[in-house]
Amino acid sequence: VKLGDIVVFNNSGNLYVHRIVSRKKSRAEISYITKGDFSLNFDNKARGLYLEDIIGKVIVVKNEHRFLYLSSGLWSFLGYFIAIFSKLQAELLLKVKRIKIIIFGEKRYKIFYPIAEFYRRIFLFLLLIFDYFFGKDNVNFKPGGGRWV
Repeated sequence: VKLGDIVVFNNSGNLYVHRIVSRKKSRAEISYITKGDFSLNFDNKARGLYLEDIIGKVIVVKNEHRFLYLSSGLWSFLGYFIAIFSKLQAELLLKVKRIKIIIFGEKRYKIFYPIAEFYRRIFLFLLLIFDYFFGKDNVNFKPGGGRWV
């Protein structure tokens, strides 16, 4: 299992299919941090996800016209790039939240929601560029669903 891989794991009785965005070493164990591509937060940053928690790894995705092999060179590189960008996005958002709490306290201000939306739109824009150069039906733009099965 490496950075950028999409894994299936069980969390409180629910199955999740999310990307590995970071790896932590503690003593002799390695744990992984996962995050959904369209999620603004890490799934399990405090505890981490251990190898025995992982049920499987997504290696191929099929839509109505073609198969997408995620272990191929191009998709492996793209997965790594998405993982790095996704991790930076979540860490930056956490820092903005901490600064907001220091300045304004615990109250929720709607002014910070556009910041999260801005980063989500950057990510979608990168996916659109990728889709333009590498063909249609390769990228799912709908968070949490769409045409891939």
